[in-house]
Amino acid sequence: MKESLSRWLPPLLLAALYVLACVGYTRLSGDPLGIGLGWNLVLAALPLVFGRLALHCSHALPAAVCWLFWLLLLPNAFYFVTDLLHTPAGMEWLESNATGQVTVQHSSEFTHWLLLVILGGGMFFAWLLGCLALDCLTDMLRRRAGTAAAWAGAAVVCLACGAGIYIGRFLRLNSWDVFRPALLLQKLAAAVHPDALRLALLFGGTALFAYAVYRALVRLTHRSE
Repeated sequence: MKESLSRWLPPLLLAALYVLACVGYTRLSGDPLGIGLGWNLVLAALPLVFGRLALHCSHALPAAVCWLFWLLLLPNAFYFVTDLLHTPAGMEWLESNATGQVTVQHSSEFTHWLLLVILGGGMFFAWLLGCLALDCLTDMLRRRAGTAAAWAGAAVVCLACGAGIYIGRFLRLNSWDVFRPALLLQKLAAAVHPDALRLALLFGGTALFAYAVYRALVRLTHRSE
């Protein structure tokens, strides 16, 4: 129990620090976006929790329930990339002086840069949590069916995440809306068009690329030890 707690304590403390930074941004700027970003990171961490629970379940039914919640919540981790659209406007502009020389100017507003750091750091943290959560599935598949099956599973799940990201950002639905199938099917039927497919493939392909980079770095780290 102590060993397990020691492994989970650092990421939990880092997540708490990030949420505090989000709260601090909201208090300084009066912008409620910070609270939303903190909540998004909490949602990004939940798939890892359910994935680890699924691997430690000794009975099939509880494990299946955990894997279901893992799959429904996993898009939240890679969804964070779309929050970059909240980057403050007007942080950079061109300005000419009396001689006509044009220079690049940047905002010195502290809250602008704080939000930029929160957005970039949050995306990195959320994607790392997503890759760790995806490891729960691929490690199991690799042991049972080999490397090819693990990568095939990762590809399928990432494409599903791409669809989930599109549904979340453009249809404004949440993971728990799957329990409202009538609303979900109605919105999905209205959203079937080429642009939706291209965006879903873009998001899913980006998630798979991020996971491939993560796995390559993990292998490189293990070889250097």
